[in-house]
Amino acid sequence: MARLFRCMAILAISTGTALGGERKFEPTAVDHVVYAAPDVEAESRRIAMQLGVSATAGGNHPGRGTVNALISLGANQYLEIIGPDPKLPRPIRAGARIAKLASPEVLTFAVPSSQLARIEAKAKELGLKTSGIRSGSRRTTAGDLLQWRTLGVSAGKEYGGLMPFFIDWGDTPHPATTSPQGARLVSLVVEHPEPDRLRDLFRELGVGVPVQRGSQRSIVAEIESGANRVSLRGAGHGL
Repeated sequence: MARLFRCMAILAISTGTALGGERKFEPTAVDHVVYAAPDVEAESRRIAMQLGVSATAGGNHPGRGTVNALISLGANQYLEIIGPDPKLPRPIRAGARIAKLASPEVLTFAVPSSQLARIEAKAKELGLKTSGIRSGSRRTTAGDLLQWRTLGVSAGKEYGGLMPFFIDWGDTPHPATTSPQGARLVSLVVEHPEPDRLRDLFRELGVGVPVQRGSQRSIVAEIESGANRVSLRGAGHGL
């Protein structure tokens, strides 16, 4: 019996799952956490006071009405604080939706992948809708051009932004390498009252983030820097 339990433990470690079938958080599973705030500058200051790391201005997203600020969370991971572009006469599109938030919250998260076409095919095989593979870009405050490709996958309104999107940075230097250092993503957990289907979809699409049963749907990110720690939460409304 003892030998059986040792074998089960080894299997759980090798597959990234706990003995009860719950997937463990894989540190490389997340590219970035999308954290929305009606006032990016004010929220960046608040997080800096709690975490001890100050976000740097990223840039604006043409046509989306948003700006962002970034904090590196380690190798090829970062926190994106996103909100309405204050230079616009009025909020538009994504910026307008974020401006209506009562308080800052996690909207969704991105998963890194260089195989977007393969993931899209798998998603369609599972009966999921996709956005198609889209190209995006923005200029940094230093004038450098960042370019990426993304794939959105929808599992329906029930899950919204709990289902991540996938991103490929190609040859562009990853934003985490040029953002303020010192923080790390301790864990990211998705919660839902009925988690089984979403857990299965994550497994099929290769998303190494645990899905747990919770009283309401949410995304919870735990970030630490030295002795400082912050917990960011949101209902996963998506972008």
